[in-house]
Amino acid sequence: EGRGKFIQTCGYCHGPEGDSGKHRPFRERVDWDPAAIHSVIANGRRRGANVMPAWKDALSDDEIWRITAYIRSLSGQVKPTP
Repeated sequence: EGRGKFIQTCGYCHGPEGDSGKHRPFRERVDWDPAAIHSVIANGRRRGANVMPAWKDALSDDEIWRITAYIRSLSGQVKPTP
């Protein structure tokens, strides 16, 4: 269920499977702490010019947890070749 909300909300910057943007692809990450992912989505983050907006006022806590679960499902997976 989090995939659709991720694509709708996060896909513009991160791509539909988290392999776009100014970061390592989500697939290359392992052992992500779900609470840390949730916190960044909810509260945002700033690292120099790289800004992740806070979504806690636009998404429910349940929606943020569903997006978190989708992101976790991507981590550690090899991207399929076309």
